Amino acid sequence: MESTGPDGAMVHARFELPPGLHWGAHLPDPAENCTSTATVADCRSTQRVFTDVPGVRWVWDVVADAPGTYVLKGLVVESSTPDPDLSDNAASVTVIVDPSAIVASAVELTPARPRAGSSFTAHVEVTVDRVPGSFPDRMRCTATVGGRKLIGLDMSSPGLAVCRYRTPKSARGKTLRGTIAFVTLPDEMRFTRRFAVKLR
Repeated sequence: MESTGPDGAMVHARFELPPGLHWGAHLPDPAENCTSTATVADCRSTQRVFTDVPGVRWVWDVVADAPGTYVLKGLVVESSTPDPDLSDNAASVTVIVDPSAIVASAVELTPARPRAGSSFTAHVEVTVDRVPGSFPDRMRCTATVGGRKLIGLDMSSPGLAVCRYRTPKSARGKTLRGTIAFVTLPDEMRFTRRFAVKLR
């Protein structure tokens, strides 16, 4: 989108997200001279916009509810000076959300066969294009064994979600079933991984 004219112009711009997309943690806000709903942002420039001179720049987080192809739209609603060419006051861009880019592995246990009455860890590797990446956040580590609920201690680092559990001594020979759930940052992709192991 452009505002033509030798003197530039103050502009009112609108940005629209299609169904399936919404603003993330960094969204259009009053500090940027913007107001927003979940899918629309209305912003007013704080300086004049010229045709070929970089100046006004807004950067926000956009989150997809699911993989797919989405069309984002932008429009100059009005400008402080007349624009002789309105044909370039609207623009759109197509983005593709690729589910294969971010992958969460199956759960791995250390030790592989935990003992009742001892601690063990369960971890999930998170890769982006096959290399470690994305930070697991808002983790939940839960488990049950012999009708008893366990809450795991969550630990995370770039590319790794780790839960540490302490098993009761009375659970020997019983099957422990656990869940590791988390959201990746900055992508905000949700993952849930489950596991089961018979305690020695």
